[in-house]
Amino acid sequence: MRKRIFLCVGLLLLFSGCQPASRDPGALRIGKVTLSAAEFDELFKDSMYGAQDTPAARKEFLENYITRMVVLAEAERQGLHKEDRFLKEVELFWQQALLKLAIDKKMKEILVETTVSDAQMRAFYDAHKDTDFKDKAFEDVYQDIRWLLARGIQQKAIAAWIEELRIKTKVEINAQALKIE
Repeated sequence: MRKRIFLCVGLLLLFSGCQPASRDPGALRIGKVTLSAAEFDELFKDSMYGAQDTPAARKEFLENYITRMVVLAEAERQGLHKEDRFLKEVELFWQQALLKLAIDKKMKEILVETTVSDAQMRAFYDAHKDTDFKDKAFEDVYQDIRWLLARGIQQKAIAAWIEELRIKTKVEINAQALKIE
């Protein structure tokens, strides 16, 4: 398991733009890390600073980037990247990222299949017009009701999908060992 995590960390570092550039002399060098102007631009644009492409925003991004990289280099020099705590954090990040991708993919599939009829929306409006939609015409809350009903359908579909996965997957629980009895 640790070898797999270490491999993932190595691959993340390899593909994160932190490797030395091969032919480009680089626009920025921080220790062993060299960035081309294009790589810097990409990092800048993907950052919160990229919302305003000004020399001041670029300079602030650069200063923060340098700080981050020198601290990371020091952490690596100290061997922190080999500690169990770090490896557990990487594993947790990997799980969360993969979980998000799986749910996002399923949500897109469900979104395509989700339909809300005008009759459903009208029935919902009629049931809630004296409370939630007091003094509001159906036409004024039409999109809100459509979104609310579609979201409910999607949440039920995700719950059903997860329940289906739980049924398909063998799960054994030792309640005494987990101290849940």
